[in-house]
Parts: sequence; C-alpha cells; structure tokens
Amino acid sequence: MMQREERLKEAVRLINPFGRKSEASIEELIADLKIFDSGGANIILNYPDKEEAKRFIDKTVDVILDYSQKMPAHQLTWTKNQEKMFEQLREEFPEICRLIEDRKKQEEFVGNFKKRIRSIEREIKDPVSAVAPKELIEKARLKTKNAFNFESVKEILKGNNITDEDLIEEIRQELDRAKERTLSYIDDMEKTLPVKLYYYRTGNGGVSCKVNFNSGGYRYTQGRKRAVRRNKGEDQKEYPLIVSISYLLEFLNDNHIDYKNILIDERSVETFYVFENFVSERLTPGFVARWWNYDCPDLFRCSVNKDGQGYNMLGEKLPHFYKKLVECSYYGVYVDEDITEEEARAIAKGREHTAIYKEIQSVLEAKRTTLEELEAKLAANRAYERRIQNIIDDNRDVILGFLKNEFRDRIVSEDPLRINDAFGLDCGFLYVYTSNPEYTENARILKNSPLSSEISIGLDIQFPYNSQSLTLMRAQFNIIKAIANKYGENLYCKCVLD
Repeated sequence: MMQREERLKEAVRLINPFGRKSEASIEELIADLKIFDSGGANIILNYPDKEEAKRFIDKTVDVILDYSQKMPAHQLTWTKNQEKMFEQLREEFPEICRLIEDRKKQEEFVGNFKKRIRSIEREIKDPVSAVAPKELIEKARLKTKNAFNFESVKEILKGNNITDEDLIEEIRQELDRAKERTLSYIDDMEKTLPVKLYYYRTGNGGVSCKVNFNSGGYRYTQGRKRAVRRNKGEDQKEYPLIVSISYLLEFLNDNHIDYKNILIDERSVETFYVFENFVSERLTPGFVARWWNYDCPDLFRCSVNKDGQGYNMLGEKLPHFYKKLVECSYYGVYVDEDITEEEARAIAKGREHTAIYKEIQSVLEAKRTTLEELEAKLAANRAYERRIQNIIDDNRDVILGFLKNEFRDRIVSEDPLRINDAFGLDCGFLYVYTSNPEYTENARILKNSPLSSEISIGLDIQFPYNSQSLTLMRAQFNIIKAIANKYGENLYCKCVLD
C-alpha cells in the first residue's frame, strides 16, 4: 500500500505530466491536481474542516488512480474526463465542490475583466499620436482616469459575486497598472515630434517624398542607399531627406516609424501613378508609352493620405495607398471599377485594337449600364450557352465514340465509359470561350458589373465526359470544337495546370 504522499505524487504524475517533478510540498502537489486548478487547491487547503479536506484529497487520488486503470494515461488529461472525475467527487463532497466551482467562476470573470481592461487601454491609446490635437490628448487623459478608477468598478464586481479579496486586489492592481501605462504613453506622445512627409512633384513630372524624422540619423536597407539622399534645396532644414516613392514605406518601417505619428504637408500632391519603379504625377503620354513599352506591368494609382483619415484593412494609417488600376496576365486583363474616363483615355488612346482598351471600355460601359440592361445581357448569354450545350448534348454519342477510339488502349469500362486518365502531371482546368462578338462583349461588361457573381470563367457548359486530365479534356474539346464549327460557332479554350 503506497503511503499517502506517494499516492498523491502518482496521481499528479498521471493527471498533470508537466507538473512539478521533484521535492514538491503537499500544498504544491495539491495545486498541481488539474481537476480543480490552483484556486480550488487554496479552497481545499483553507477549508475549516481539516479532516474533511484530507478525505477529499484522498478521494481525489482514489478517483484518479481508478480512472488510470480504465483508460490510457494520456486520456486522463482530457477535459471531459477530468469533468467526470469532478462530478464523481461532487456526489460525496458537495460543499467543497460548490466552493471550488464558485472560485472557478470568479477567476473566469476576473480573467475576462482583465482582458477588457487591456482592450480599453488599446482603445484609448489608439487615437493618441504625435499629430493628435491638444483637445484629443486631454480627452484621452480624462477618459483614462475615469476608465481605470477602481471605485467605478466596485459595483460591477459586487453584481457578479466577486467576493474573494485576492481577486478583487488583482483587479485593483491591473487597473492601476493600466492607468499608469496609458498616462505615460499619452505624456510620451505629447512630447514626440511628428514625422513630416512632403510628396512633391519633381522637375521631370515624377513624384518623390521629402522627409523629416526630427532626429539626426536614419537607417536603410542594404542595397537601397541610392533611394535616399540629402535634400540640397532651400527647404533642407525643414526636410533634410528625399526618399524615392518605391522605397518610402519600407524606409519608414526600417526606421520603426509608427504611421499614425506622420504629418503630411498640405502642399503634397493628391495622387500619382506607379508601375515597377517608375512614378509620375499624371498619366502623361511619355509615362503611358513607357508603361506600354514595358509590356504593361501592374499599373497603380496612389492616393496621398493628406487628412490622415484613411486606413487599410489592418487598421494602419498609411501615408499613401495603392489601388491597382490595370493588371495584365495569362488569365486576362483586370481593370479596376474606379478607373475614370480621363484615366481611360490617357491609358488607351491610340491603342483601340488592344485587349486592354476593350476591357477598359467594358468597365466604363458597365458603370453606365442599368441593372435591367445588365439582366438582359445575362439572359442573352445564358441562352447562348444553352445553345452550345444543346449542340454538345445532341452529339454526345459522337463525342464519346471519339474518346473510345482515341483512348481505346486505356478504357477501363465501356458502359458507363471509364478511361484511365492517369497521364501524369497533366491535372488542371480547361475553360471554353467563344468568338461570338455579342456574347464576348456581354461577358466583358457583366464581369465588371454588380452581376459579376452570376457568370463563370468561360462558357458555363458541361462536357459528356468529366476528367481533370488536360490530355483527355483537350482531346474532347477538339472534337466538340469541330462539331460546333458545323453549326457556325467558333470555340477556343485555355488550359490551366492545377
């Protein structure tokens, strides 16, 4: 028969493998019994009836050792099994278990309340910055003193039955620390000079940024030294540095600048355009010609956050924001719906034969088209897709017969037709398109309209035989294309490897 302490150590080892390993006191071992946590351990150790408390501990050990005979050791640590053990203890020791549960509820409330305190701290700090007006600073100070006042939360604690003095003191200390941290942060921000940025138009029509960190030094990424230079102009004292737009955001991060502490000069340009490392305040003929000559890389419109009211999806107040206007890729052309008529003319003038021009015009046309007109275009395209689907369905046997003949050495079964399509590294998707001008133009407009979710990539049709093998699907498309040609329809496809 194990001694009482040895049995307790064995129970702790089973229920809490990562607990204390050596020279632990009885009190520490009881605290490591995960069934009732450290708070519950204090309830037991301070329980007035010491003999009852000893019997409770012995019963707890018995229950754990008994469960260890019924299940693998790792399952003893599962919450649901520990809850079953606790319920078994409750049957014999209801009062102690009630006190332990009450303590758990109080600890849970206090834990959540401390999270709420930290959340309020972040809420107060967030708008406070080096560029915040005096009124906002004073308002934040007042809010801090009110929000972290212990007297104001006493009733909340009382209403939620928080009676244990150690937990009440824990809340008091957390409030005091939060108040101290927040007031210290506000004082620091009030003394901090803002980082000043001035987005200006260069002599050649480009845009650069003059910078004042209000500090003597700065750091830059290795290899980007040429993107930062000293300002030799008349305003060099106000703005000692000039930084290339392509490196600006990275430069600010390299120097640990918090975006909310940035003040943008009101003389700054409103917008500018960027592709790769080329920047222009306007879409000039020369800038646009260079963009075309560089094979149309992603073209961005940048908006300077002059009023400091813009935020990205992460809540960061960036000094300027990128919006992709045009993107060209193998999959097609993307044109942002916010493109203006003026931008469209500047980009596509004299290039009316290109896919980019057609896509731009489709975006503009979609903005001018009413919902009723869009629905009519959608209905027309669906009718066309039904026509193509009917052609395929009417020639189903011809198509399947072609596949049987083409892949006769790979047929697994003929009825239903199954073909071994493991050709190796040819898994992907095949999209079918048509040269029908009305369908194509409707699809372009619909893609850039509120009904874009109603259309698919390419024609919404089904082949007689489904497979992810592009080898098999290309062969099937070729016979479908030949059949469609007889009906006066010209189809083509694009394949994408998965």
